[in-house]
Order: sequence, then C-alpha cells, then structure tokens
Amino acid sequence: MRKIVFFLFYVVIYQTTLYGQWHYVRTLPLIPGNYTVPVTYHFHDVAYATDKMGMYTTSTTRNEGPPFSVLTFYSINENNNVIQEIYNGNGQGLSSYFLFPLKKYGLVYQIGNYQGFPFYSVMDQEGNHTNIGTITDGFTSCFTATDPDHYYAIIEPHSSFHGLILGARFNNQVHLLDSFTTFIPIKIDFPSYYNGYMSIVEKADNTHKLLRSTDSISGWVTVYNSPLSEINDFQFYDDTIGYAIIGHQKVIRTLNGGEYWDTVYQNSGQIINKLDIINDSIVFFCGDTGLLMRSSNRGDTWIQENTNATINFNKIFMFSTDRGYLFSNRTCYSNFITIDMETFSVPKMTLRPNPTYGEINISSDFPLQTVEIMDLGGKIIYTKEMDNNEFVIHYSPDKAGIYFIRATFSNGQKRTEKIVFVR
Repeated sequence: MRKIVFFLFYVVIYQTTLYGQWHYVRTLPLIPGNYTVPVTYHFHDVAYATDKMGMYTTSTTRNEGPPFSVLTFYSINENNNVIQEIYNGNGQGLSSYFLFPLKKYGLVYQIGNYQGFPFYSVMDQEGNHTNIGTITDGFTSCFTATDPDHYYAIIEPHSSFHGLILGARFNNQVHLLDSFTTFIPIKIDFPSYYNGYMSIVEKADNTHKLLRSTDSISGWVTVYNSPLSEINDFQFYDDTIGYAIIGHQKVIRTLNGGEYWDTVYQNSGQIINKLDIINDSIVFFCGDTGLLMRSSNRGDTWIQENTNATINFNKIFMFSTDRGYLFSNRTCYSNFITIDMETFSVPKMTLRPNPTYGEINISSDFPLQTVEIMDLGGKIIYTKEMDNNEFVIHYSPDKAGIYFIRATFSNGQKRTEKIVFVR
C-alpha cells in the first residue's frame, strides 16, 4: 500500500509539472561532412514554424585553398525527434544571414546571399522546403512578412547607388518602396500590408530610433528616440500594440501605434535580449542567466518562469503560455515534451518495473544503440551503450522522483519515456 501511495504521489507531481516545466531538449548538431582539408563549422540561425516543426542553418568553410562554403538547411521534427537535411548548396560567396518565422501561417523564411545575389526560401509546417521569388538583386539585411503573399526586405543593391532600398513582393509583383542613405536599418516589422515599423541607427550621431511608415509607405516618422541606448529588439502584434527592449534593461510598450510609450519592465541587474508576442494580451521576453518573463495583461504585471537554466537565452518562440522554445545559440530548452509522443515511425520501448528501486528491464521492438537517464531539467546523469533489443540497467539516482529514459535506436531515431525511482 505504501508503494502505491508513493507512486501516485509522483504521478500527480508529473501531471502538474510536465507542462510549464522548462527542460533541456538538445544541442543542435553541426553535422560534419566528408572533406579532404580542414574546415570550420558555423551555426547561423534557428526558427520554429509551429510548436512541432523548426528549421536551422549551418555552413562549413574550407580553411585551405580558395574560399569555399557549404550551406545546409535542416528541419527539426518534434513529433519524432528527427533532424534531417532539406537543402544543401555550395560555392564561393555563399552565406546565410537569418531565419524569419511567420508563426500564424506555420512558415519559416530563410534569407541569405550567393555571390552577392539574394537567396530566399521557405519551409512549411510539414517540413517542405522551396525557393521563393526575390525582391531585387543585392545583399539582403532585414526581412519581414505579413502573410505568404506579402513580404518585405531591405537590400543593398548592385549599383552605384550608395544606400539601401526597401523593397516588397506582393502577389509575385516586385515593388521598390523607399531608399535610405542617412541611417542603418536594424530590423523591420510590418503588422499589416502598408503599416511598417523599423529600428535604425543614425549615421551622423549613432542615435537609435524606432520609425513608423506613413500612409502607403511614402515616408517614415520617428515614434521613439533613444539617444543613449540601443533598441535591442521590438515586435508588434498589430498596427497598434507593440513592445521594445531598450538597452538590454527595460521593456517599453505602446497601445496606439507608437504615439505614446510607457515603461512596463525595468531591472538594471538583468540582461534582456528578445521578445515574443502570443496575442493582444500575452507577451514574453528572455535574457541572460536563464531569464524568462511572462505577462498576461499587456505588460502591466510580470511573472518570472523557472527555466532550470543559467545559460543566456537569445531566441524565444512561444505558441501558447505552455508551449514554446528557448535557445542559447544552438542549445534548445522547451516547456513541453513532444519526443515521448506515440508515433508510427518511432519504435516502441517498455520499462519494467516502473516505479523502480533501481533495476530497470528495457525492451524494444527495434535494436537499441544508446540509453540515457535524464532528470527533469534535462541533465544526463547516466549513459549506456548496447546493440540489442533487451537488457537490464542497475542504477539508482541520488534522489527519488521522476526522471526520463531516452533511447537512441540503431536507425538513429529516439524515444523518451518517464521513469519513477523510489526508495
């Protein structure tokens, strides 16, 4: 009876902490290729189209001989924990700048250049990757989209014009909207077709500003001036509701399209890096040493979430209050577990007994390669390699409680199951 009560106690804890409990998921791999000369591997960017499908890009630069790069795009399928290559290009002058998620349509755009010419592509929520039409020739520096038929970019053109051009592609038609020579654009965001926002740095005095487009994007007006601090990130939910991070230490908000801003969060002891907005009320921001804050009332009050991490988060993708991803460069944390979902493509695994005092019989319908035991924070505390369908582990962690067993099968796929250790 005591054992049953103890088990039910931990089941209740598991059910109430699994969602909203942030944990380490993976470090995105820099997958090596076959090269005859030394190379350097680079990680470029990561973005999620939905809470189940993401994309990241890497490149390999040859360290000997003429400059030569190999650029690779990968899809991340959280349904079965499979990462696979979806595009590979190579040549001189190949570069990948960033990825842009358009979450409400389940799309991730990849924006880069090949020998000075733009390269735009898109991945959908099923992992299909296709090239899409560019706006004009030149180096792309900023990108945004309102929907799959309307996207914008700032381009440094191949011409004698010493400046930048804001271009757009509406329903496969190219439009050159504006040009800039006195400032450097940092980020653009168009919440609707003809209403855009842009963060810039003035060349004359290094002043940081937020600009809003006038009607039909015929000009720009300053809606926020930050002479002493950088505008580290900003995002608009619609034409009126927006947030910005100033100087890595405060968050400001507008509810009327930038006519008025108020400070909704400030802490000189924290480093704030990125924002993400779920709807007209819920907004998140992340930062250094595991910082993650959430507001459900447009920033009037904030709640700090426990990420179980001390690393510096510089990317955030939230799809609801209990489903999202945090990144520190290539390292991914999540507040929900998808890799233990039943799928037809991932082999099954059985753990007996569960709960256990330390002896675990593991069996599978497919050969196992590696088994790892992880705590709730995602830390690996035990690893064993093998090459069979059934074996026994003798292991007991320092503390009783809920842990996870992650198996890697001989086909490279993975499955994670819950295990409860008792005393």
